[in-house]
Amino acid sequence: MQAGMTEHECFLLYTYSAAIWTKKVLERDRKRIEKAGLKFPRIYDDWIGSLERKNGEVLQELRHDMQQHGMKIWKLETENSAVEAAYGCQCRGYTYTCRIQLPVLRRNVERHMRRLVLDQELALEQWEG
Repeated sequence: MQAGMTEHECFLLYTYSAAIWTKKVLERDRKRIEKAGLKFPRIYDDWIGSLERKNGEVLQELRHDMQQHGMKIWKLETENSAVEAAYGCQCRGYTYTCRIQLPVLRRNVERHMRRLVLDQELALEQWEG
């Protein structure tokens, strides 16, 4: 039995964390757009809604894939929340802690959002870990 996480399991963890943060970013951006006083706010609201649906589909696929791998992921509270995000992960009977520096997480979220906007597929080699 392999003690460490496989490359695919790491991909699931990093993709899931980026998709969860993307959900938060889109929700925050939707609120800001509502308050911005734009001429045609419904266009932007519809666009954000479309991105939220796509991200929801990605999250659903990730959860299904994680379930097939017997993975559970949860957010951990850390003292360094201003510089990193920490996640716990249970996989194949082992428990792991993964700390992601916020600049790395930010780049992953931006890549994930670009893929949603441009309708691109997720690719393993595009993630920083």
